[in-house]
Formats: sequence, C-alpha cells, structure tokens
Amino acid sequence: MEQKNLYAAILAVSFTCLVPVSPSFAQDGKLRDAQVAVLQAEGPKAALILRGLVESSLPMSKWDQRRTRCGLSRLEGKHSIPQPAFSGDDFADQIVRIYRSYWQQAIDPAKREMSEKWLFDQLRRAIRRPQIKDRDAILEEVSNQLNARNIYNTQGKTAALYDLLLYLREDETPYKVNLPDGTSYDVKVFLLKNMISHGWSRYFNCGGPGTAGFATEQGLYAIAEVYDLESEDFRISFLTHETRHYADYERYPGLEGPELEYRAKLTELALADKTLSGLLDTFSTDQGDDRATPHSFANKQVLNALRRQLKLEATTDLKSIDPTKLREAARLLLLKDNQERDEARGKAPTKP
Repeated sequence: MEQKNLYAAILAVSFTCLVPVSPSFAQDGKLRDAQVAVLQAEGPKAALILRGLVESSLPMSKWDQRRTRCGLSRLEGKHSIPQPAFSGDDFADQIVRIYRSYWQQAIDPAKREMSEKWLFDQLRRAIRRPQIKDRDAILEEVSNQLNARNIYNTQGKTAALYDLLLYLREDETPYKVNLPDGTSYDVKVFLLKNMISHGWSRYFNCGGPGTAGFATEQGLYAIAEVYDLESEDFRISFLTHETRHYADYERYPGLEGPELEYRAKLTELALADKTLSGLLDTFSTDQGDDRATPHSFANKQVLNALRRQLKLEATTDLKSIDPTKLREAARLLLLKDNQERDEARGKAPTKP
C-alpha cells in the first residue's frame, strides 16, 4: 500500500479547511445547540446543555437520545456507548488514546493551553524522540511512523483544537468541477474509508456534525461514509466547497481560514438548489464573531453580506427570498471578492 504523508501538505494550509460540510444537525433544538457549541469548541457549554437534556423529560427520537448520552459521556471523560473505534495496531491505538485524552481536556477553553503542552509531551514519548522540541516536527514524525504501519493519517489544527484523522483505506477518483465564477478544475478526490478516528468534533458529537472533508494542494479528501456520492450535498457542499479551497490555495496563497470559508460558502450558495434551504439553516444556526472558529465566523459574514447585497433588513429571513436572486447575489459577492483580491495582488480581475 502506497502511503502519502499528508501532514506537510495540510500543515501548509492549516486544518481550518477541515469542515462540517455535511452537518446532520439534530432536529431537537437543544441538542442542536449543544452540537453547535461543540463545533465552536465550547465544551462546558455543550455539556451543560446535554446534561439538562438527560435530566429532562423532553421527547426525543431514540437516535437523538443516544447522541445526547454519548456526547455527554465523552465530554465528561466517561465510558460512552457506542465505544470509539481502535485499529488493533498498538502504536496507532496509543496515538488515538493520546488525542482523545487531549480532546477531553482541550474542549474546555480554560484547560486548552495546558492540554496542548500535555499532548506534545505524550506524542514525543510515543515516538521515542525526546530530542524533538518543535511541534510541527513532532506531528510529522508521528505521521511518518503511522505511515510505516500502512495507516493513513492527517494531523493539524481544526479551529481551536489539534486534530487526528486515522483511516485504513483511501480510494482515488478524478472529478471535473465547475465553479460559479466561471473557472473549472480537474481535481483528485480521495475517499477515506475504514475510519478509526474521525476528528474531535465528530468524536464529541457522536457521529453528528463534524469533519467530513478537507482540501490540500494535492486534492480533495472526503470521509466516504458521510456522503451519498450521487447527492447534491456531495456535489455542492463537498466538491465545490473544497474545490474553492483547492483553487484559492494557489490563487490567493496565505488566505486565512475565515476568508477561505467565506468564499467557499458563497460558492455553495451560488450553486445550491435542493440543498439551498438547508444550507441557510445551517449557516444561521452556527454564527459567531471569533476568527478562531472560521466556519461560525464566515457563516455570519456570508449572511450579512447577502442581506446587504440584496438591500434587505438585518432581520430578513433569507429563505423568503427567491432562490434565483439569492444564488445570483452569492455569485456576485464572490466575483466582487475575486476582483478586490486580484486588484490588490496586481492580477487581472475575473470577468463576470
């Protein structure tokens, strides 16, 4: 099995592009609030909401009940059902246990700084390289040692926490993707299969919203079990969203996470049809002002920009707007952003 060392590629663009592109939020409002708190790395807030749900008699589906109890157990560092997966490889499972222990501390903002120090101390011991002090070098050596065991892995930061995807199989498929600014790209899509670690957000949300895909300069990566590959969700919220990132890494090197996400979310909205209403719901549910959580930050910026573009009141429900007008507004905002960035970099603007 040929292994790719994705660490170096992902390090260059950060894990802010690891996204909850297929959210599957709960129907229950309180559980949805807890899931959003997890995505924003606010563990104590999420735990408080989940604890209230467990102690209440509010009606929930069996699936939502299961997620509620599982999420609370993991946030509190207790035994959870279902139990998280392991690979059977001693070294790989050691790394997974280290990350999960770190996540249970780092999901609390008050413990985040100390937990990061603990994480890298533990990883250094696991790889038996006490002389390595640089964090990037430690992660790269972890990746190298996992690759040597034929175990695919990606590491880096997703929003506020260091993350780990661990999986046993990777299938490659070529796609041609057309973006709403008139550009098109031939991309490689790598489908991640036989997942052992889905990353911290999906870990705490127990299969709910969390990391589902990401992009590097080498191509696009999707967790296969999350998607119906024939669906609009896959075509729009994965392929076009991540291709926008893929293109922007080359076109606008150094672009930060909130701006990457702003552009990718406009791309989704400019092309979405059946999923348009759901995307607006998702963006509305998860808004924030902290650039450390790029998706929440970008959601708010996108919704505000659309209302300004359409000359709407700040409280207007965008789902009440004609979908054709909404898609065109998103496309024009993307073109405007292209033009401003191209002019700033001395490039010829993209034509509408």
